[in-house]
Amino acid sequence: MIIICPNCNARYELAANAIGNAGRKVQCANCQTSWRAFPEPEPAPVAKAAPDPAPKPGAKPEAKSQAKPETRAKSEPDAGKTEGTLARKSKVEEDDSLFDALAEAELDAVFEKEARKNPPRKEKAEPAAETTKALENGEDEPGEAQGVQSTQVPAADGEDEDAVQKRREALQKRHEVLARNLPHSKFRRWFRMSAGVLLMTLFLGLFLFRDGLVWAFPQLAGLYQGVGIEVNVIGIEFKSVNTVRALRDGVETLMIKADLVNVSSRQVNVPRVRVELIGADGNLLYEWNATPQARVLRPSESVEFSAQLASPPLDAVDMRLGFVENQGEAAIP
Repeated sequence: MIIICPNCNARYELAANAIGNAGRKVQCANCQTSWRAFPEPEPAPVAKAAPDPAPKPGAKPEAKSQAKPETRAKSEPDAGKTEGTLARKSKVEEDDSLFDALAEAELDAVFEKEARKNPPRKEKAEPAAETTKALENGEDEPGEAQGVQSTQVPAADGEDEDAVQKRREALQKRHEVLARNLPHSKFRRWFRMSAGVLLMTLFLGLFLFRDGLVWAFPQLAGLYQGVGIEVNVIGIEFKSVNTVRALRDGVETLMIKADLVNVSSRQVNVPRVRVELIGADGNLLYEWNATPQARVLRPSESVEFSAQLASPPLDAVDMRLGFVENQGEAAIP
């Protein structure tokens, strides 16, 4: 016989005596639906009426019975009905005991075979109405509602804990996708990205154009120095610095040469240059000021600077150049 799942219409072929006359509760191996299967009804046997014997020639017809036909018709079916009911009850009990004893293993084997052929389908978890409503009301992420709903995923009959956990994870992922696709979530992502790009552009501009900004706003010099960024406020750098110790007229003389280059995009005034001699311990030993030949430098223009000192300190091991103005200093180690 063949039984059909009322949910997914999966068909299972069983032995004729596997279900029993009383029916049996079965479970679909495909969709996990349970129902009570009954055997196919057998066609009722049609009783053939015995033909009346042919009357003999010359015989007289028998007299009809004096009993009423209706009375006989009523009494005979009632007796037959009672006997048939008792017989069916006895047969059902006998079939059920036979089913319990012989058909249990066969029925289980058939369902296990069908389960291997048709593995259970993973049902798609639908998002809870409350969680969806919370997302549409402006919550950035499902949060607690999502976690509560995930723990309320019902387990189907025969489903193990791992399968339930997978369904919960699938439901949580679906909630996250739903939250990301909401209009306000897209707007927030766009706003965060725009704000990040704007901040990066701002910091890059403050770093690349720091000299011009400090020239226009001198109070920014302290901000740059506070974060460890050197700023050339004057707009002039020392290039090709060279120091030589030599004897001139029998006196040891320290001669210093360098190029002053305008590295800004504007015309700048050339201030006086301060020369410092540093000892081995880093302390200042001696300093003096020198005036360059040029007083003004145009953009990218350079001028040679030279200074000399007779009888410099013998323990001077380093020299540093800077400007006298208080706006800033360009030091050469």
